[in-house]
Amino acid sequence: MGCGSWDAAARRRWAKVARIGYAIRQARRNRARVPHLDDRQLQSADTSDSLPVESKFQADAVGVDTAPAASKTSALPCVGRSLPPSRKQLEEWERRAAPALFDELTEDGNRSAVTAVRLREWRLEERQRQAWRVARTLDVDPTIRYRCPAWWSIMVCDLITYTFADFLPEFDVVLRRAWLAGDFDFSAVPLCGRWGWRRRARLAGYR
Repeated sequence: MGCGSWDAAARRRWAKVARIGYAIRQARRNRARVPHLDDRQLQSADTSDSLPVESKFQADAVGVDTAPAASKTSALPCVGRSLPPSRKQLEEWERRAAPALFDELTEDGNRSAVTAVRLREWRLEERQRQAWRVARTLDVDPTIRYRCPAWWSIMVCDLITYTFADFLPEFDVVLRRAWLAGDFDFSAVPLCGRWGWRRRARLAGYR
């Protein structure tokens, strides 16, 4: 499959993001209040995961589990040992992981997402192009992080997914297989742990 086909898959992924953005705008029109985080909550989000992004990539590449122990609130219900988490549960884990991953990528906001993409030595031009598009969107309005956290976390995890696919050829193969199967929501996040990308990919038949 050529680059054009992968770009088409990326556009379908973006369509989902656009629908979420539309739902958020509709909610705002209906005067639904978007919660604002106070300083203590922001500090908690920023320090929720102190491991650097590249360190996580390197640890996960060799199969080392660097994820903290799962809390009671994020524990998977005991329905079955091999039952994968729901899409809703995965999105919740992505939402929790996104702030720390983004802060590590941007050096706690000292550089833009676009700069982080530009300074990286990319292996695949296709992944660089995808990451650059997401990074540019994230840089347009930094306040989206707090005003629309669901939409923002999806974009951050897309950026991490494309970067990880470029970093690790094994995951790049998994991501391509997921897209060929029509699974455009498959993400690198969580990178590791009980439901890291390897286990999820294996259960879905992508490995």
